[in-house]
Amino acid sequence: MAQTRFAAVTAEGSLYRNTRQGRARVVQYGLWAAALAVALSAVALAWLGPAGDALALVILAPILAVMALGMELYRSLYVTEIRALPGGLLVETLGFRGRRRHLLPWAALHRATAPERRYPARGAWSFAVILRRPGGRLPFIIDTTRDDFDAAGLAKLARRRARRPD
Repeated sequence: MAQTRFAAVTAEGSLYRNTRQGRARVVQYGLWAAALAVALSAVALAWLGPAGDALALVILAPILAVMALGMELYRSLYVTEIRALPGGLLVETLGFRGRRRHLLPWAALHRATAPERRYPARGAWSFAVILRRPGGRLPFIIDTTRDDFDAAGLAKLARRRARRPD
């Protein structure tokens, strides 16, 4: 089976498994909780106190909501696991609750991965690989800061499977 020739196959058969996905969940739920708390505080303060005191909270609540919506977009592209199946590459991303699965056909994965890039984050460097989705505008984000991912091995596997499907 071609999966066993891939350089970084886990014991469960995954090509990649993200161990840092809990951080994305904390930020996702934290932003929604903050936006809700600020909005409720603005309503309570307007009801209990002078109307002008709640103005700052009324301005801050939509800003937090926009940030939460941005995090929703990010988590929908944030890869938690990649598996090789006979029909294509199964990519799991975070859903609002749980996970979402996307099956990418082998034939559509021509030049799908980009080289690993470094991104500055709070004085340290984070590493990521992007996986272009066939027909999608935004690519999947594969966080390789702590988890190994062999982009070159995936490209070879995709070329081999596209030529000779199982």
